[in-house]
Amino acid sequence: MSPAEAKRLISEIAQESERVFISPHAQERMDDHGIDRLDVQRCLINGTIEEGPYNPKIASTNWRVRMAGVVAGQRIKVVAEIAENDAEQVIVITAF
Repeated sequence: MSPAEAKRLISEIAQESERVFISPHAQERMDDHGIDRLDVQRCLINGTIEEGPYNPKIASTNWRVRMAGVVAGQRIKVVAEIAENDAEQVIVITAF
């Protein structure tokens, strides 16, 4: 998957908030940094890919990216995954 394909797919999926899954770890980091769910969603929709997409594990069918964006004047980064064979949701791994 190319960065352009990943960006288009993530942006499309993130348009619907119920399709963005926040992992417990990501929620902790969001709380630590004063980032809310809408901030993450906006980063996924409007941000740029800084790293990836890449497979995080040898046998994984997920693609991981690190995205960055400016939301409400604050620069945030989000690490997220999408499944190659079932692109129904974006899984947020962490945010800072």
